[in-house]
Amino acid sequence: DEDNTSDDNEELIELVSQLVKIAPTYYSYGNHDLHYFRAYGKIILDAMSEAGCTVLEEKYVDITVGNIDFRLGGMYDYAFNIKDYSEKNWSQDSTNIFLADFTNTDKTKILLCHRPDCFIFNDTDLVWDIDYILSGHTHGGIWQIPFTGGLIAPTQGFFPEYDKGEFSINDSRMI
Repeated sequence: DEDNTSDDNEELIELVSQLVKIAPTYYSYGNHDLHYFRAYGKIILDAMSEAGCTVLEEKYVDITVGNIDFRLGGMYDYAFNIKDYSEKNWSQDSTNIFLADFTNTDKTKILLCHRPDCFIFNDTDLVWDIDYILSGHTHGGIWQIPFTGGLIAPTQGFFPEYDKGEFSINDSRMI
């Protein structure tokens, strides 16, 4: 639909409005969202915020569930290994600046990060102390082979290792 006030958007805002009545609701976007934003702008983000959803794009919130303190953050862009960066690049890269701030806590850190490859390549996970990374993007593999798993996934190619499930990556857990 070429109209950013389409029925789909209205249904999304209605869903968000209902979800925030059940529990705090957070949103971190992926590549399809970026295509939408380029075509129609980010008005949908304002509508989601007005409905009570917290949009996390290179942002985080500190929350407490029961008696456990968490830091919940969200980002879309790639998290590069800063050991390979010059000081100039480090100081100008908003993703790395966000991650430095996000990880500067003793709280349990949960990151909504659309692309799992942000942390599975280039030892990026060794640089950033993140307890749990929740990712999508691979969709369980673009095609599934019964009883085998994904046939192909973005940036991982054929028979991807990280197509679905829970993984231990050094000191982080990725789902």
